[in-house]
Amino acid sequence: MAPRIEHAKGKPLQPYPPLLEWFILPTDEQFVELPAPAPKRTPQPRRYRSSAELRAARDVLIERRDAIMFDGPADRAAANVSTPARWKKLERDIAAVAKLSTRIQRLDYRIRDAEARERQQR
Repeated sequence: MAPRIEHAKGKPLQPYPPLLEWFILPTDEQFVELPAPAPKRTPQPRRYRSSAELRAARDVLIERRDAIMFDGPADRAAANVSTPARWKKLERDIAAVAKLSTRIQRLDYRIRDAEARERQQR
């Protein structure tokens, strides 16, 4: 029975798109060539990054975060000048530091996992 009729009788509609076979009449089967199924992909083994590679990436992010955090005017008296542009820059810097800190923390977790994996493989 076609899925639309089943749906009309109160049964839920299938979540998949209609199959091509549903549109072919039994008398037309000799004229139709259905496409061949696509070949299945062979799974590739997962590539894990080494802890040294992850540490290097974390160090780059730490340098970027520190450059944002400790960047500013050398004259500390000028640091108290509050213009709208400075407030906007400060808000952008805070958002960037928060984002970088999150990425650094995630890298720390990945480094911990990589070290455990490397210890297990020895």
